[in-house]
Amino acid sequence: MFQIILPYEQVHWLPLVRMMQRALNEVGVREVESPLNKRSFILAARCARKFRLLRLLQLPSREAAFCQMIHPNGLELFPFSFCHRCVTYSFDCFEPQYPSWEKLFRNSRINCAFLSAKMSVEAMKKRLPTMRFEWLPEAVDPAEFSFEKPLAERRLDVLELGRRSPHYHAAIRNALRKEQRTHVFEQDGTLLFPLPKRAAMLETYADSKITICFPCSITHPARSGTTETATARYFEAMASKALIVGHCPAELKDLFGYDPVISVNWDNPARQLCNELLPRIANYQDLVERNYQKLLQVGTFRLRARRIIEVLSHLESPAAAT
Repeated sequence: MFQIILPYEQVHWLPLVRMMQRALNEVGVREVESPLNKRSFILAARCARKFRLLRLLQLPSREAAFCQMIHPNGLELFPFSFCHRCVTYSFDCFEPQYPSWEKLFRNSRINCAFLSAKMSVEAMKKRLPTMRFEWLPEAVDPAEFSFEKPLAERRLDVLELGRRSPHYHAAIRNALRKEQRTHVFEQDGTLLFPLPKRAAMLETYADSKITICFPCSITHPARSGTTETATARYFEAMASKALIVGHCPAELKDLFGYDPVISVNWDNPARQLCNELLPRIANYQDLVERNYQKLLQVGTFRLRARRIIEVLSHLESPAAAT
């Protein structure tokens, strides 16, 4: 039987994490929460790590503790790593932090790690050849998203949500304004849709013709290094049947079997949007329909949950990796 560990921080309220947890619940995974409050949790976990008690006191168990991790922080595994073998799913395992992730995997005696970035799986296999690493792309729960309006009837022309390419944004902003096109984006570092406004975010997606998507390796290379991966924004856009313009990570093309993204024409991004794509947006309805159908086949959290169970059920040994 598998358990889901809820991190002691509010990160467990992230929609991405909650959707995965619901999908795992649906396949019979039991969800538990840390018995420690935040303060006692931090103090106890730091002491255990300092004196290496996690290695000395780990007890055998038939259960596996499953933890979704945004950062290489071993505290999120505590106190379950005392008596359970640990299995993790890491979203942002990027090149600059490979040493920190390697240290986490070694010290926490994790016997299987799922990574959302395909490139990171290959990199970590070289660093830890005796450990089990599996590629598990990000995904969505399509039931949360709406797509009633066809592209031609949507009110918003271009949506830039989350991390954006400063170069691309600068190239299209004035042109869209001049053409009186509706352009939605974050300004002055203020989040468009903080977590309490998730419903508004879903409504905006459903009313957007085009959404811009770039991997972090393009928008913030200092953070991700050379690690190119498809983030949740790609899957959210497809679940909303919006046309994606930007850059398609190689792993997304591998997953879908074709390129679901309209590549940016860097020679003249503004002309591409204003003169080519938006005036002919109805011509791309077939593409967004195809993307949505393929998403149901390869990009849902229900599929990810089944894959986790499948991999863990075939592990040769329940013992934690050393």
